[in-house]
This record gives sequence, structure tokens and C-alpha cells, in this order.
Amino acid sequence: MTLSSQITDLLNATGWHTASVEPLAGDASARRYLRLTRPDGIRAILMDASSQAAGSTQQFEAVAVALTRAQFSAPEIYAADHRNALLLLEDFGDDLLAQQIKTGALPETQTYENLCDLLSDLWSSQTFPPLPRLGPVEMIAQASLFKDWFVKLHPDGDTDTATHLMEDIARFLTDHLTGDLGISHRDFHVENIIWLPERTGHRRFGLLDFQDAVLAPRTYDLASLLTDARRDISVATRDQVLQKFFKMKTQNLNYVQTEYALCVLMRNLRILGIFARLCARDGKPRYAAMMPRVWTHVSEALSDPQLNHFADRFQQACPFPDPDVVDSFATGCPTA
Repeated sequence: MTLSSQITDLLNATGWHTASVEPLAGDASARRYLRLTRPDGIRAILMDASSQAAGSTQQFEAVAVALTRAQFSAPEIYAADHRNALLLLEDFGDDLLAQQIKTGALPETQTYENLCDLLSDLWSSQTFPPLPRLGPVEMIAQASLFKDWFVKLHPDGDTDTATHLMEDIARFLTDHLTGDLGISHRDFHVENIIWLPERTGHRRFGLLDFQDAVLAPRTYDLASLLTDARRDISVATRDQVLQKFFKMKTQNLNYVQTEYALCVLMRNLRILGIFARLCARDGKPRYAAMMPRVWTHVSEALSDPQLNHFADRFQQACPFPDPDVVDSFATGCPTA
């Protein structure tokens, strides 16, 4: 395959110029990943973030170093060209935790409980560099994608109702999301984790895709883990992990439960907006199929006693994405 001169220069400078190059399947991210395999069989991953905002590779490196120092598994960085947003990384392999659970190689509930423990220790860690905030103001800004893309392109969407609804949610969020912020992966789910059975403790879980790490509420990564847009998690597993998590906390239980529901709500509203944008603007219709699952997560958040007064208004703003709605996003969305 054809490589840019910047990538070629990095490979020449680091002794990887003789490696074969294989592109890895991408997701919603604009980053590109290449697997390098040298003639001696040693492998590495090249991350190309040149299409993203300046500074993304610096933050990835800073967070990776901090994760390693805190006894979590992040890829070792073999070389960096921050000017051209390129990183040469340790290759953790292909044993995605999602696949390990799907095949039964790892038990679902126990694995998710172990990840709950990992998140608790991660959030409490004090070894991380300065990070952006993901508090109420930032969550509200990100969730505006729901109104601007999902509702706008929904065949039965009511943008006026959605606008007033999001304004009311913004006020509620500001009043009720008042806890401390700590380190958050921000996109923590089992397809961003590689199983490393030869390691011990938290280091068995190889963490990926953490370049957007932020300071967020304690329950944000838990919301990411348990309301996964890509896969269904059994109700028994989710309930057991939540029960375990709530027992670990010393704050007011009602506050922690509502904080979790708010994080689920705001995260999944943002995801609906992103998926609508990926379909309409970026020509990636496959994300439409995940919309019903994400909407179900929104509905689950609205079942919290503090949030259920918003439920009817969400249905007014845009009904559940049934098969016809999903098809409209997949095949008929105009560019917004």
C-alpha cells in the first residue's frame, strides 16, 4: 500500500522500513491504524492521527505513560512524530475482550465486575497529566448533536420541542451533577480492551483509544461500559455490576444513582447525534442499525425517579427509531 512520506520517514528512522503493512479495520474514529510486521515476526501498530486536531498524539502519549505508571496496561510507545501526528505503538494483538465474552472464553458477569473494580481505581488515581473537563457545561454542548442531527433528520422529529427539552435538561444537569471529577477514559467499552491473560490484576486488560481522556463524573465510564452501543449486555450482569458499584461508594446513594442515569442520558444522546451525522454527512449507514439500542439506553436513563418527568417529552421530540426510521437514516438522510 502507498504510505505518506511522513510515515515512510518515521519507519526509516526507527528500523521498521522492512515491515509489511496491513490496515486495520476502522470505526467511527477519523484516526487510521496500520499493523506492521517485521521479517522477524515482531509487530507494532502505527497510529495516524494527522486528520485530527493538533495535540491528539501528545495527549495519547501523556495518558499512556500515566496509565503505565499507575499499573494499568497501555501500549508502549516505541516512537513518536507529534508534528505529523504519528505514533508507533506496542501491538496488543487481536483478543478483543468483546470477542472473549461472546465466545464464552471469559464469563460476562465476572469480567464486567473486574472492569468495575478497574474503573474505581482508575478514577481515584492521581498520577495523570492535566486533562480537559467533561462536566455539565461540556456534556450539554456535546449532547446538542442529538438535536442538531438526530432529531433534525428523524422523519417525525420535532426540533422546537427538542430545543426546549434540551434547555430544561441543561438546567437540571447543572443543578444535579455537582460531584467531583476524576480521570475518565471517556470511551470505555469491551471493544476498546484487549485481553492480556499473561499479565496480572488490572494489567490483564489492555486499554486502547484513550486519547480523548477527560476529567468526568465518577459514573461516566461505568455508563460507557454498561450502555454499549455495539452489543447487548445481560440484564443480570448490568444489575449485578451496578449493585457492586453502588455498594463501593460512600456518597449519598440516591445522588450516585441519579449521577449514573444522567451520564447514561447525556452520553447516549451524544451518540445518537454522532450516528445520525455519520449516516448523513459521512456516508456510513451501518451506524443506523445501532440507533434502537442506543435509544433504549436513553429510555433506561429516563426511568430514574429524578428523570422520568422528561420521558414523555422525548417521545414528543422524536419517537423510538423503529425499522422504518432506521431505514430512513441508513438510506434516505439528506445532508444537514
